Amino acid sequence: MPLPPDKAILSVAIDAKVKAMLEDYAEMFDRPLSQLARNMIYIALDQFKLLNNVGVIPALNIFKDQIERFVTNKKVKDYLLVIKDEKPVTISVVIDAEVKATIEEYADYLGLPLNIFGRNLIYVGLDQFRILNALGFGKLEKLAKAFKGFIESYQKVSSTEQKQ
Repeated sequence: MPLPPDKAILSVAIDAKVKAMLEDYAEMFDRPLSQLARNMIYIALDQFKLLNNVGVIPALNIFKDQIERFVTNKKVKDYLLVIKDEKPVTISVVIDAEVKATIEEYADYLGLPLNIFGRNLIYVGLDQFRILNALGFGKLEKLAKAFKGFIESYQKVSSTEQKQ
């Protein structure tokens, strides 16, 4: 089945461990993996746009070489949490075509390949998701689903009683 014209596919290589984490969260929240990855991309892209609009990204981009030298010379890399793509697997995510165009634009601006920038968006979104889940937002969503199910079943019983 062909994609609608307003949709596009973004394929990125992520580490197998990251895919396993995504699969666990997708199962936990009863969502398809691609939907969860798409949401993470959208969340991280929104944050990137915000940082770009307030001038943080342009400033970092200007000093990119100096930052890389500082990180290398000071061995800061040892302290950063970085997911290394040791066993890469490819996932494909259906996103809005205009979002893919925005991602391509930002990737070009940063001098990154599209698949690397897309991967980074997923990783940033995953980090945020893990924080929210640790704060209990995952349990809150499950509670909301259970409450919605309770209300729906109550409405069905009420409508059946009214018909009788």
